[in-house]
Amino acid sequence: PPGLFVLGTVPTIIRCWLNQDFSHSALLYAVVCTGSQKSTLDDRLLKDLGLLDRVQKDGNGNSFIRLPVYLPEAVVTQPTSRPCSPGPHLPSMTVNFDVNIDSAKSSSKKGIRIFLGSDTLRAHMADLLLSKNCMEISSDDGSRLRVAFVRPEDDSVFKNIVTGHVVREKAQLKGTAAPFTPAEKR
Repeated sequence: PPGLFVLGTVPTIIRCWLNQDFSHSALLYAVVCTGSQKSTLDDRLLKDLGLLDRVQKDGNGNSFIRLPVYLPEAVVTQPTSRPCSPGPHLPSMTVNFDVNIDSAKSSSKKGIRIFLGSDTLRAHMADLLLSKNCMEISSDDGSRLRVAFVRPEDDSVFKNIVTGHVVREKAQLKGTAAPFTPAEKR
């Protein structure tokens, strides 16, 4: 409808849950960001969700976490032929997130703190259909899903999202002590 274009284009944002608190108040926004190689999360969000204890470190000292991303608005377009468990099933995909440590300086609690990067999009064979305001993606069980992009109620949540370049220092020992001199040479 022409009246909807007054608001502008729909951003590539989806709604999701990162834990099994499937309530409306627990819904989160995630940016689908093809310009980011890695999927990222804020450490404050993990603290709010009680998931900080699941954060791990890689060989370079970078923090990461592996979490299911539940997609409440996903529509199954091609079901899997694999047998599934009885009972209701909420489509999900597992994502390896880099964790932004000390993110309090850069993000607000009401802002978007989940970024789905091209690593996740490729791993789940995502196709972004901007002309239809949705993406198609494969779930963990192999089903093909269509997930609609949404516009958060508050424009300030998404109007100034940027993709930036952050160079992380590799963990290494930095010696700053004076060189050792044997006692007899003094």
